[in-house]
Amino acid sequence: MHYQPDLEDTHVDTNAIRQIKMGERLLQVVLTKRAQSALERVNQPVHFEMELYFSCLIRKRVNVLSTPRKEHSLVNLNSRVSISFRPVMTRRCRVSDIVDEPDVIDFPLQHDSRIAPRWLSLDYSRGTWRGDFGFTPLAH
Repeated sequence: MHYQPDLEDTHVDTNAIRQIKMGERLLQVVLTKRAQSALERVNQPVHFEMELYFSCLIRKRVNVLSTPRKEHSLVNLNSRVSISFRPVMTRRCRVSDIVDEPDVIDFPLQHDSRIAPRWLSLDYSRGTWRGDFGFTPLAH
């Protein structure tokens, strides 16, 4: 299912905050000034995937991809930037897999909106994207 974004822009200091409807929840996307500048210069699509990894440990990270892995929770920030949430799990628990790239499968969620991220923060520094996301609302 492809969700149409519901965008509202606000600027706080040098960060831009956009609200996008992802499923049944609003996702606040916080872009630093450097991220805003980098996104203005992209000439190819860029996709930010919020990955929540379930195993013997829980890990969360933001993957930067040229194309999304799946369309399920995909929303567009603009014509070249998209965002998705991907909960995954491993078939077995090995702590060493946390550092490496473990073989993962999609983790089916019964109630997507209960575990959907509330915010995504993106920065671009020294040629590298950095991101974080969380499950509690951002303080204003």
